[in-house]
Amino acid sequence: METARRLCDKPECPICMEVYRDPRFLPCGHTFCRQCVGELRKLNCPLCRKRFRLPANGVGYLPKNFALLELLETKELPSGLGCCDACSGDVVKAATVYCVECEQKLCRDCEDYHKKFSVTRRHKIVDVNAISAGLFIVKLAE
Repeated sequence: METARRLCDKPECPICMEVYRDPRFLPCGHTFCRQCVGELRKLNCPLCRKRFRLPANGVGYLPKNFALLELLETKELPSGLGCCDACSGDVVKAATVYCVECEQKLCRDCEDYHKKFSVTRRHKIVDVNAISAGLFIVKLAE
């Protein structure tokens, strides 16, 4: 299950194994944290081993991976997709809604199951896209 859950986690730098901080492209197309690239002893890509040269101005002038930055922003929890907190077994699905009362992210299947019980049937369920758009705060204030 850990492998399946990791698919919903934020992407990690293959060097430091942490969520990317200031992701930068190497000429080969692989991405690493700016700091990790700066700490490389040899100027070879750690994944493909292709030799590269740093820009004359240094690591800070390697191109930023804006697509990855955007992905990291959209996966902020609880406002991002993330994994379903209720899934069990080997398959863990991406969350699509958030239960305000339970404070859980749920996939569509678990949302349906959540609505079947009288105890949780009337819980406030919010679409994760509404949270990302800032509509969640408005709905709670109503």
